[in-house]
Amino acid sequence: MYIFVCIAALIATVSGNSGYCYGNKNEYVKMSGSCDKYYECIESAEFERTCPDGMYFNPDAPWPQYPCGYPGDVQCTDGVPQAARSTADCPHEYGLFESPYATSTDCGRYRRCVAGVAFEEECPMGLAFNVNKAACDWPSDVASCDAEAFVGFSCPPGSVDENGCDITENFPLPGKCYSFIACHRGNPRLVSCDLGFKFDTSVNRCVNSDLVRTDFQCELRQERPHICNNDIC
Repeated sequence: MYIFVCIAALIATVSGNSGYCYGNKNEYVKMSGSCDKYYECIESAEFERTCPDGMYFNPDAPWPQYPCGYPGDVQCTDGVPQAARSTADCPHEYGLFESPYATSTDCGRYRRCVAGVAFEEECPMGLAFNVNKAACDWPSDVASCDAEAFVGFSCPPGSVDENGCDITENFPLPGKCYSFIACHRGNPRLVSCDLGFKFDTSVNRCVNSDLVRTDFQCELRQERPHICNNDIC
């Protein structure tokens, strides 16, 4: 998943024809030795471009899709980035970074930098910010996060089935219609049913909401459902 920012000030110069653009093609071409510089070919005309500080060129981006993305989404294995243009609050002009307000029990906070200006944001419910990935992640995979304290639940030891595969156990949360705890390898994950589903305590999983008899306490709280990613829940 790529995260894009509307940026008006890309560095651009017409560099003439150095052989990267040919045959009346519209495309992007990576500049050798750089993580964030590239050529844009427009009807054989060649333009030298540079992504904003803190973003990398994505060689898989089809023209005219914006080809710059955050390092958490775009890998650079050949070359080096431009020199950082840091500010008092941001190590780079653009990117996702650790928030000074995050703690081991409040791990979902992070800082988004746009043009060197910092904006404090939070991960979706139940996820912690992973500085190493510059992305939201399971709390148990973030070294600085106390997953049990952050989620508010302590799981029993993890178990496996007869084939040696991990068993994920679900546990209800009192008064919650949609949210529940999924214990994976003894680590708690706060997740939620998709829209149209509720957590059924009789089977400990999400089912069609029409089939769940909701208790009075849950109805009274009027809890709103949260949509979770299919690759996580």
